[in-house]
Amino acid sequence: MLETDVLIIGGGLAAIKACFECGRSGRRTILAVQERLCSGSSFYPLTPALGCLAPRLDDPGDAAVFMQEINEASQGMNDPLLGRIYIDEIHDRVAELPDMGIDVSLQHQNRIACFAKRERALYVWRDWTQTRRRIRFALQAFANVQILEKTAVLDLLKVDGQVAGAVMVSGKNEEPITIQAGAVILATGGFGALYKHSLNTADVDGSGLAMAYQAGAGLTNLEFIQFIPGFLRPRYKVLFGELCLPFCSGLFAADGREILSPILPENVIPEQVFSTRGRHGPFTVSDGSQYFDIAIMNEIRKTGRDDAVEIRFDRRIMEQKNDANSGYLTWMSEKMKIDLINDRLSIAPFAQASNGGIVIDPDGWTGVPGLYAAGEAAGSMHGADRIGGCAAGNCLVFGYRAAHGALRWIMSNQEKMPVTEVSRQTRERWLADNEKPSPSPAAVMQTIQTVLWNQASIIRSGSGLTEAEHELGSLHDQFHTGTCLQRGSGLKETIRATQSLLLAERLIDAMQQRKESRGAHYRSDYPGTDPGQNRRIIQQMTGREQPVTG
Repeated sequence: MLETDVLIIGGGLAAIKACFECGRSGRRTILAVQERLCSGSSFYPLTPALGCLAPRLDDPGDAAVFMQEINEASQGMNDPLLGRIYIDEIHDRVAELPDMGIDVSLQHQNRIACFAKRERALYVWRDWTQTRRRIRFALQAFANVQILEKTAVLDLLKVDGQVAGAVMVSGKNEEPITIQAGAVILATGGFGALYKHSLNTADVDGSGLAMAYQAGAGLTNLEFIQFIPGFLRPRYKVLFGELCLPFCSGLFAADGREILSPILPENVIPEQVFSTRGRHGPFTVSDGSQYFDIAIMNEIRKTGRDDAVEIRFDRRIMEQKNDANSGYLTWMSEKMKIDLINDRLSIAPFAQASNGGIVIDPDGWTGVPGLYAAGEAAGSMHGADRIGGCAAGNCLVFGYRAAHGALRWIMSNQEKMPVTEVSRQTRERWLADNEKPSPSPAAVMQTIQTVLWNQASIIRSGSGLTEAEHELGSLHDQFHTGTCLQRGSGLKETIRATQSLLLAERLIDAMQQRKESRGAHYRSDYPGTDPGQNRRIIQQMTGREQPVTG
């Protein structure tokens, strides 16, 4: 049994920001990190830098324009109040980055951010090795902060309707540890790792969303997942730079066929699609550029080969030394050792970011007493599309707010809730049904990743989603944690498979409900946007299995 005032779960930027604020408060704080400190999408190693967008300091009117752009990109699927808070507070949060160990610089954009309409301030940081070292040093300076790496939180513990702790495992022997906490902050990131191909690390697995849902929190906008082209070859999981697309000479199948032209509407040529698609990394149906990604996924599904599509570039791309993409080209050639002209370049859509997640209020509160969320795990600021550069800033702004919300909750709720009995009941539930046949956790995860990749990535349809629903439902009925644990499966991998299956079913349900195409959500059977569906889908449990949507 461990005790703390605040338990923060996660290892990325939102968790680090929340931990820094709790450290400064003097309250006992435990930061539980599934892998290592500085992980997740915030520190993805196969991208050259990270940055966050902010309103221009030299233009007082830019804040209002920025707010309008956030709402337009979200297409009615966001909470506008959270966007306003982001704009009002992002400069203050960035100013605190050096104290956290992050060396940040202000750059004037030489390009417009994805889904934005004008250039504005961009704060950038890079050099992952130095950044990790400095962040660790900054957090270790707080005597009241304890960092537990290689520690997986498996379930939240509720007493009298209030989240009062968690069960976790740490180390190779995976002995369950019960932790009693005055408040819990989920900053576990999104759920890209549920897909066969993602530009995420393995710990971006959606576990925080599943735990929040089981605790009674709402999930929203799960259908709006950003997919970005990534390289399958010559180096796997490297981010594709969309700024290169104006120099693209074509998409080709293995037999040499050009695959984009046959699916284009009349009077639209590939060069137009390349030019439009080059303005943003993520897939969207909002501007006519979707044919690029659809052509790739069509060929993959047709052939059953993930590496079925080759992209080629005109040699003129290497002359763009002073262009906006020069940094990317240098990074690709010098760091990634990828030759865009002479290498065979195979690309596919990779899950990259979750615009949806746990429903939160301006203080990061989930609606469940004692439970807060921030960063990519939270899903109320972004909508159908997300303006580039707002994800990292969202971690800073709402990591800060979730920390202070949790600290205020602790001040007003001094009674300690005993969690020993509910912890025992949780572990007994895991061990139940230990005599029933069951697939292994690894087999469950492989099925989830394959089903979502085939039916719930770029191209979705009612028939495909129904097929996925049936396959996941059957898997749900067959999978028994008690049997897996009795056979010797690890506790972490077993419970993670359960959480992944729960969340995958919620993803399919959200995609089924949205019978239209909007932003990152494309339904081949409903290719147009329906104004009558201008509402968020919110899923919340009333029992152990049945969600409420609205």
